[in-house]
Amino acid sequence: MIDLKKINNTSLLEFKKLYELYEQAFPEVERRNYDILLELVEKENLMNFSAIMFNQEIVGLLVFWNFEDFIFVEHFAIFENMRNTNLGSKTIEYFLDKHKGKNIVGEIEHPTNEINIRRKKFYQKYGFEVVDENYIQPTYSKYGNGIPLLLLAKEKMTKKEIENCKKIIRKEVYKCEE
Repeated sequence: MIDLKKINNTSLLEFKKLYELYEQAFPEVERRNYDILLELVEKENLMNFSAIMFNQEIVGLLVFWNFEDFIFVEHFAIFENMRNTNLGSKTIEYFLDKHKGKNIVGEIEHPTNEINIRRKKFYQKYGFEVVDENYIQPTYSKYGNGIPLLLLAKEKMTKKEIENCKKIIRKEVYKCEE
């Protein structure tokens, strides 16, 4: 059975294991500086740095932000040795069921290679649709350029809702000044 365990103590072994997955699964430009992540995990109430649990074993990481009008999924990864075992599907099903009635929003890379094509199809299988093809993920640091990604959402959104959603993500998740 899938469950999520929020981690807010960075001295725990669970955090260290999840941080290793975070570093392995996401390129440097798509993740936070270690010290900033530590502070957010311990102090940011809107952010959920969660261990994906299956039969009391950590199988992955789900980082999401619970805003008033939507949930933003920032990072989602299953440990490499546990991929292709339906744990990703079970996690998405669990997460969608747990957050019924609230729109779920996330970012993915453009489908330019086999892995990214599979990732897009995976989310589409669960009803996610691209709401912004020209979305730029802000940089996690003050240096460098944003990353062109696709913005996905589980529910239909008006242009105004999309713009408001992006504004909240930029301000709260990426700490960008408008």
